[in-house]
Amino acid sequence: MTIIYNIPPVRNAWADTAVPVTDIVDPGNNYTAAGWLQSTQPPPRQYMNWVLNFCAAGIRYYMQNGICDWQAAELYQSGSVTVYNNVVYQCLAATSTNQPPSTNPLVWGSLAGYATIAMLASYVTTATLNADLAAYAALNSPTFIGNPQAPTAAAGNSSGSIATSAFVQAALTAALAAYVTQASLNTQLSSYLSIAAAASIYAKLVSPTFSGTPTAPTPGVGDNSTRLATTAFVQSAFATSASLATNGYQNFPSGLVLQWGIVSPGGSPGSSVAFPIKFPSVCFLVVACAASSSGGAVAVTGWNASYSVQYNTSGGFNSWVALGK
Repeated sequence: MTIIYNIPPVRNAWADTAVPVTDIVDPGNNYTAAGWLQSTQPPPRQYMNWVLNFCAAGIRYYMQNGICDWQAAELYQSGSVTVYNNVVYQCLAATSTNQPPSTNPLVWGSLAGYATIAMLASYVTTATLNADLAAYAALNSPTFIGNPQAPTAAAGNSSGSIATSAFVQAALTAALAAYVTQASLNTQLSSYLSIAAAASIYAKLVSPTFSGTPTAPTPGVGDNSTRLATTAFVQSAFATSASLATNGYQNFPSGLVLQWGIVSPGGSPGSSVAFPIKFPSVCFLVVACAASSSGGAVAVTGWNASYSVQYNTSGGFNSWVALGK
């Protein structure tokens, strides 16, 4: 059964406050090397206090420092770690005594360039982590740029795996091979025009020359673009409507409308006469004059583009002309 040990509580080392000589005595290297021999009396309590203090103090030292300071009298093995002048070193080869790390680069390698937990805490912040992660795609609904690649799924795969261009090309090749054989392709092509035959029937895309009775969609009235102008478009552009009566009008292709008429004699102030037709948009002007030698004075007092012109007149017949669109 494996026992998991937790870190012990912080306590003084055994016999930390023992009185030297009276309660704690160093037994010396010879005694500690030989240990408590069966033929001897039990070691005095002062020796036991020293042994327990030595062990407990060593444990407390490692709990406080983590890595032991380099000792000149110690024999280090390859891979062991020590601290010398506040720099962490790792042993590269078994050493003899008194080989300081700073002056023996073949035996010791400095770990000063490696990050510690304290160093990481000062560098890895939320801001720096987000900045670093900006170069990576999100796990959920990622948006890739550049030339993203993925493993090509096996032919016939029908799952949520990414379909690379190689997978698609292989699938298309397999589909075409199953349906379009050379024989079937020759049969289908034989029913279509050859290039030579097509050249004698179809017009070129650039600067074509038509024959026969070519037709095209008729642009809308007023169209002013590079579209083909059909005969219907030209006829509508020049088409006019007119009434050449005494009170009449003339519509021009440009949209200009000319109207004219004669008013009855004796018109009182505010009298009006209706235009033969309503101006579609606006009446630009109205001019009035005598229509005969018996005509009297006439004055235009206003007009309405959609309805009529108002006038005052005296005497005989008088005429008017209006221009609008």
